[in-house]
Amino acid sequence: TLGHVMVLILIAQPTKSISCGYRVMVPTMVQSLFIYPINMRFGLTTFRQHGITRADMDFMTLPDIDCRGVFGDGTHESTSLCMDWLKQNRPENKSVIDYGSGSGILSLLSYYLGASEVQAVDEDPHARDATARNCPKAIITENPVPADIVIANVGTPDAQALAGTLRGLTKETLIIGGTMLGHVKALQNIYGVGEIRTRNEWAMLIYRFKG
Repeated sequence: TLGHVMVLILIAQPTKSISCGYRVMVPTMVQSLFIYPINMRFGLTTFRQHGITRADMDFMTLPDIDCRGVFGDGTHESTSLCMDWLKQNRPENKSVIDYGSGSGILSLLSYYLGASEVQAVDEDPHARDATARNCPKAIITENPVPADIVIANVGTPDAQALAGTLRGLTKETLIIGGTMLGHVKALQNIYGVGEIRTRNEWAMLIYRFKG
């Protein structure tokens, strides 16, 4: 019967260990159809939803991100632009600052893609707690030291106010995210032209410095 065929198909599917308080092997098809939508409904997201696979990682399992009550489930254009940049420019053996870390999704992705150290900065205590849960290796700090890469997915007003701080913390590459297209010119007046990447009505500015 059709039911028996579906059972056989699910049994034959590859499995992956997922974490939900304990570890359980779940067929990939089941995860795609049921687990991921449920995770998103209750404030959890997974890297696989964003096209990040084991081939991108040095670990055996892909984590859930607990983003309840804080920004950063990876679905917003501003976050996905930053995630795409990290995938395309793996921070291997680089130090990273995740400024405005929110859930810590960019901190964790930076580690998964080879960063030697990640400092996470956020004025919201709930965000600091979320980052600590999701990325235990991250250094949660209010006083970061300069790093090779600084990612600030913070929105235009904060990016304007933090211009001196962010530039001073950046050794090589500064990523300014969370900016709407209509605000790009205002940031360029402060930071310079830079490289611009866009997604729908959102923009990300990239600045590269020499030492």
